[in-house]
Amino acid sequence: MARTLVRWDPWTDLETLRHEMDRVFDESLVRRYGRGDHHIHLPVDAYATADDLVVVVALPGLEAGDVEVVFEGDTLTIKGELPAPIENVDYLVQERRYGPFHRSINVGVPVQTEKISATFNRGLLTVTLPKVEEVKPKTIQVKVQ
Repeated sequence: MARTLVRWDPWTDLETLRHEMDRVFDESLVRRYGRGDHHIHLPVDAYATADDLVVVVALPGLEAGDVEVVFEGDTLTIKGELPAPIENVDYLVQERRYGPFHRSINVGVPVQTEKISATFNRGLLTVTLPKVEEVKPKTIQVKVQ
């Protein structure tokens, strides 16, 4: 029987633990104090390509007009409100969050603000921030002399 050695990465375990602790604290505070003034921590995916920075957010149940996207300085802000669930029913399980959300992301890279675009498709908001030319990587061809 062949055995494979896998290098242990303690940072991965710590990141998983931090995420789970954040989730537990968020859920316990929401249940204890209600959802009144609590803002939902909006999870996002963000990645960079050679030309753009891209931020993707899942916003089920919303339309494009329900979301406000603002870029100011070097900060992208996404805000809105997830609709409340059905009232006057006895929930067996209620895990979907609702209420106002607000998420700001410090971009930290110069972008072409006039070319920023946002699209909304099937519950996914995608914000594309084109990088300024000076930031884009350049490949320099090495010539033989």
